[in-house]
Amino acid sequence: MSVQVGDRVIALRSANNNEKKAYSYGAGVYKGEQLVEHDPQLKEMGLKNPCIELDGGNLVYGMECWWGPEEAVKKRFEGFEFVQVSITEDRGV
Repeated sequence: MSVQVGDRVIALRSANNNEKKAYSYGAGVYKGEQLVEHDPQLKEMGLKNPCIELDGGNLVYGMECWWGPEEAVKKRFEGFEFVQVSITEDRGV
């Protein structure tokens, strides 16, 4: 997967092939490798992770989702219903 900073991507929590549903945190922009802001231990260790700024403004990290270029994800899950889910709720914040 070749993704450059600034590219449009989609972040998925999961997908269910039997139900033809893809549970999505949404689309956004790949921001590159960044410190994981919501995890003090990872931040303190200086560990970086792929960061996606969702269109709604939230950040989601590669360790929290499956993600890829917007058009490639749409093509892979063609015929699926995309169900919006919240990264904030999944984190329990």
